[in-house]
Amino acid sequence: MGEAFVTDRRRPILTLEGDTSPGSHDMLIAACDPARYEGLGVPGHASCAGNLESALAEMGLSIATVPQPVNVFMRIPVEESGRLRWLAAESRAGDAVTFEAAMDCVVVVSACPQDLAGINGDGPTPMAIDVL
Repeated sequence: MGEAFVTDRRRPILTLEGDTSPGSHDMLIAACDPARYEGLGVPGHASCAGNLESALAEMGLSIATVPQPVNVFMRIPVEESGRLRWLAAESRAGDAVTFEAAMDCVVVVSACPQDLAGINGDGPTPMAIDVL
């Protein structure tokens, strides 16, 4: 705990304060986007990049480039060969991750909408968010 996430200028923006999950999280996989689903033959499918852009637009904000995510609860192990595996999350209902903002920031959360591969097990599930 206490690990800081920093801006591109090395200023702390968020600090990991707590994690009651089995601890599998990912920072290797980019946010899914409309092009990903077009490539899978499902144009118009919901995506994390699209969810981010929509949430920001609701606040009157926009971005030139979608930042890459902290994929909380995603289990993407790296095999000895260097290949990434996309496995269903080990987290359970009630597991929680707590971040503390170290500066004013906008945090957008997207429940992974991937329902075409096994990464979400039987499919996306609801998520609760508390802002304190």
